[in-house]
Amino acid sequence: MSGRLYIAWLDPCGATFRDVLGKWVGDVLPAVEVAHAPDVRADAPWQTTLPKSLQGAEAALVCVIGEQAASPWIHLQLGACFRALGTEKPVVPMLLDVPDASFASSPLGLFQVGRPTKEDLRRLVRGLAAAYGIANAGPAALERFESTFDELLSDLDSVPGTAAASFQVVLVLPDRVLPVPNS
Repeated sequence: MSGRLYIAWLDPCGATFRDVLGKWVGDVLPAVEVAHAPDVRADAPWQTTLPKSLQGAEAALVCVIGEQAASPWIHLQLGACFRALGTEKPVVPMLLDVPDASFASSPLGLFQVGRPTKEDLRRLVRGLAAAYGIANAGPAALERFESTFDELLSDLDSVPGTAAASFQVVLVLPDRVLPVPNS
């Protein structure tokens, strides 16, 4: 059995995160069709298009980066995924640079979240393989997981708006600019 994996996102940073995860899932579980959510903020009839876009999905990932954890638009998409898929199908918020305190008291805290760690992503692959009825392909999927994990981490470094982005702190004084060591 194969099916659709629905990936929800918000803003251009979330779209990059969505693309990275979608490509990686396609590499690890080639039988799974990845479908992207509409941009709910730009989609005036989202009340109709959002539920329709979830039809046929066997699982959903909701990409969340940093401050997006507090966004009502992310919570809306999470709720739509839960309403469409229920408790029998996986709905997994995938967090990138989201501190625990940012989601614990929000709707995200009601779900088992995933982070870009080897353990969480291995668990995600196993869960998706089971959701799509390709559990017998589990060993092959886990081999593909192992062979693509480092590339995934490298690709996630390219997602804008993440803490992995380099920055330089400077102290501007009237007569000079002093670099401040990053802590």
